[in-house]
Amino acid sequence: MTEKLYYQDSYLSEFEAKVLSCAQKGNKYEVVLSGTAFFPEGGGQTADTGILSEGEKTVQVLDVQEKEGILVHETDGPLTEGAWIKGKLNFQERFIKMQEHTGEHIVSGIVYKRFGYQNVGFHLGKEEVTMDYNGPLTEEELREIEYEANRAVAEDVPIVVLEPSREELKDIFYRSKMEIEGQVRIVQIPGYDSCACCAPHVKTTGSVGMIKITGAIRYKGGMRLSLHCGFRALLDYRQKETSVKQISNRLSAKQEEVFEAVKRMEQEIAALKEKYQTVEALNTAWNTKFNDFDDLYQPIRDASAKSEAAKEDQKTFSKEMLRAYVEIPSKACREVDPNHMILGMRWAWISDPDLATGWENFDVFSINCYAVDPTEAISHVVELGVDLPVMIGEFHFGALDTGLSATGLEGVLTQKDRGKAYRYYCERVAAHPNGVGCHYFQCYDQFVLGRFDGENYNIGLFDICSRPYQDMAFYVKQCSEAMYEIADGTKVPTDEKAESIPMIAY
Repeated sequence: MTEKLYYQDSYLSEFEAKVLSCAQKGNKYEVVLSGTAFFPEGGGQTADTGILSEGEKTVQVLDVQEKEGILVHETDGPLTEGAWIKGKLNFQERFIKMQEHTGEHIVSGIVYKRFGYQNVGFHLGKEEVTMDYNGPLTEEELREIEYEANRAVAEDVPIVVLEPSREELKDIFYRSKMEIEGQVRIVQIPGYDSCACCAPHVKTTGSVGMIKITGAIRYKGGMRLSLHCGFRALLDYRQKETSVKQISNRLSAKQEEVFEAVKRMEQEIAALKEKYQTVEALNTAWNTKFNDFDDLYQPIRDASAKSEAAKEDQKTFSKEMLRAYVEIPSKACREVDPNHMILGMRWAWISDPDLATGWENFDVFSINCYAVDPTEAISHVVELGVDLPVMIGEFHFGALDTGLSATGLEGVLTQKDRGKAYRYYCERVAAHPNGVGCHYFQCYDQFVLGRFDGENYNIGLFDICSRPYQDMAFYVKQCSEAMYEIADGTKVPTDEKAESIPMIAY
């Protein structure tokens, strides 16, 4: 009888044993040892592999099977009966199996605890782990199971192995209560699982690493899940990451936006198919040589430069995408919060009229406007056909008379001029029929050492010591007192302008 050393220490990777027998079978050999750390195929798990060494001679262990209680090692060469040998496992392979098998126990225990489903099938192969459950699971339930399984890993729970007597077994709860001859071995993960199992496991759940459910399909009235843990989960992630990187590069999209990029591409190709009907008609219009519409899935350098028709098609599609970009989140916001206004996207500038596409989904159209007089910018929005109040999200004026080295995006000579500029700007917004407000950027000066991106402007209403700029505060107060009268037309805005100086940004 071979001593099962893997039960004494699941981390044992090297051992010594005596060769009890060696028999040739075809071009392979069947070796029986006095003891072994090689786990045989069983319990849904493939056998360990490695080497056996007799002096200078080494043979490969290709498979291990338990036959009528005898552990048989299949090797690629003979060993001398009665000789003492050294065995060495491919421990990286063994450890990965232990990670995945323990991960399966955690997941199966959670499934049983939450839903009462039994694991009715399990396979731990070289490429993947699959588990079959006798009940259905939704996508949301699978996410919750996966999260709880990884919480079990984070808790680093010690794994307990019991070999109870038949009498003791009656008082122990465990899954997989099938008729088992001989000693029943119970693997317990306190708080998560208790199951009969013949395989070696890691010592604590923390050694499992990450648990990731990689697939789920309906199977025989229940579910078949695919799983990876630890190193295999890492390898699986790397493989998928490489694929996503390649796709994102081909589509010129961020990795997290690949799916949306593919959807956009499919929509664009579908629109072109509907418009041109045949690839020949598309080639004529675009000045291209596509063999099929599927060629459009390949990157096309400067597609809009192929012809005027290609440029217009690209422009049309871009507008549709922009409209969807605006419409989808706006609708979602109104569904969850119908009682608040949507203030737009705050365009830094509108370089193309098409950028206003989708404005009807907003309650207010927001722009930034760094200028002495915002009237032209607000009127430009109106001229684009936007029939909404216009709000300015950013403007400011900076000076150099306090010692800071940059004016910001709009510069004047002094603190008094900053106040004049502020009043002139805000009152022009109030006087415009579509102007609904403006936001000064910012309350405090930027710190002497500069912002994270290097900005170091005198643009605040207060300095960095929380002291107000009195000259500016005077004009801010005057502006505030007149604002509502200017807005309703009973008072005209000021004509007092400040002298501008060239911008010093950094």
